[in-house]
Amino acid sequence: MQWAAGPSIVHEEFSPDHKTIQLEVTSLTGETHTLWKDYDPKWISPADGAEDVTSPDGKWVAFVSDRSGWPHIYVIPTDATSESQARQISKGNFGDGYAAWSPDSKKVSFAHSADGNQMERFISIASIDTGKVEPVVTARGVNRAPFFSPNGAMLLYERSAVEHPLEVYSVAAKPGATTSRLTDSLPPGLLPQDLIAPVTIHYPSRADGKPVPATLIVDPHLDRSTKHPAIIWVHGSGADQNYLGWHPGANRMYYSMDEYLAQQGYIVLTPDYRGSSGYSHDWATGASRDLGGGETQDVNAGADYLKTLPYVDPNRIGIWGLSYGGFMTLQSLITDPTLYACGIDVAGVGDWETWTTGGLILGRLGETPVTDPRFYNRSAPVKHLDKLARPLLILQGTNDANVPFWESLKVIDNLEKLGKPFDMAIYPGEIHFFRRAFVLRDAWKRSNVFFNNCLMKPSPRSKESQ
Repeated sequence: MQWAAGPSIVHEEFSPDHKTIQLEVTSLTGETHTLWKDYDPKWISPADGAEDVTSPDGKWVAFVSDRSGWPHIYVIPTDATSESQARQISKGNFGDGYAAWSPDSKKVSFAHSADGNQMERFISIASIDTGKVEPVVTARGVNRAPFFSPNGAMLLYERSAVEHPLEVYSVAAKPGATTSRLTDSLPPGLLPQDLIAPVTIHYPSRADGKPVPATLIVDPHLDRSTKHPAIIWVHGSGADQNYLGWHPGANRMYYSMDEYLAQQGYIVLTPDYRGSSGYSHDWATGASRDLGGGETQDVNAGADYLKTLPYVDPNRIGIWGLSYGGFMTLQSLITDPTLYACGIDVAGVGDWETWTTGGLILGRLGETPVTDPRFYNRSAPVKHLDKLARPLLILQGTNDANVPFWESLKVIDNLEKLGKPFDMAIYPGEIHFFRRAFVLRDAWKRSNVFFNNCLMKPSPRSKESQ
């Protein structure tokens, strides 16, 4: 909620099924009128940054809508009586987010991708009066979350890139200005020139042949005359995405680990399976009522793609993921039991029927265990662990508020009942995104040893195929 002119309050209202969002203004006397309403029979895909931001003078609201087919920023007066009074800031096959108002309420700064490049972010400023959009930060990387200085002359923003994790930068609020880096959090001894730049690739999904966007991380010094092991990293939340550089959010530790694995000789693929954000509306909502279905085929098709690379050993491909990515890892391992050589599930959901933390995922589910029991059965890896045929490592903290600890306990319990061998590490008191240094050291060491044991030594099948 935010203050607006009137005085009044601007706020959002989501329907329980997450298919409707309304941007509303409520006066202090309790009278409410709707400025904008979006409905999607699948679900309202999440915005990049805040859904709406009120101007300093309280007369405008900037908000995100993907009504055009891509998530773009619009502005509308807080006293508007019709949606026709809204103005779309930019148009094209790219996405916007992170709107911020100038102190005089005449301009909006925002982050956006580019047509044909959805894995990086740039920053522009738009004039509300003229509609003119001017690029301000054009450097390749993930530039986002701009904020105007009190006098409106400067922008403060976040930036991550191949060379460094998330840092704070500043730039004059005009085109062509020189940017300044204000922070440096790269650990000593980690050299920027040693970091490997991901590249964008696309491959056809097993589900329907649609192109799946992904990044490929390959050490430029890799001997491509011989075959090497590969690993697929599956991002979490379902609605996250990968970038051509350091992940700016909670998955930054996993990006770091993927960089390390690539330096050790692994080929790393990071798919943006359907449901991932940063792309078109159709791709962002493509997993509605199909959890573990088409999106699993998107991920497994990544292994098919890796097998086409002459320097990848088709018998030494592993998979791992956190949270929703952990669920996808389990689902991938049981959907095609011999596709991978091993997998690591980090705090993955084992059964959506018992996952009770709610949130944006409800729109993807669409149904309940009563209205569609077959869907819940198909999308519950814990009920199909008899199909597991490859080594599995499970990692989870006990103080996980995102994916309750019992989700991993159910997987562990069923594996033991089935007599399936597996490894695990449980971290007392740790949260969903591992934070404590000693936990990260232990988890990454276990993961590295696990992958090395499963993938580094060529198997008899690998020797026969060479």
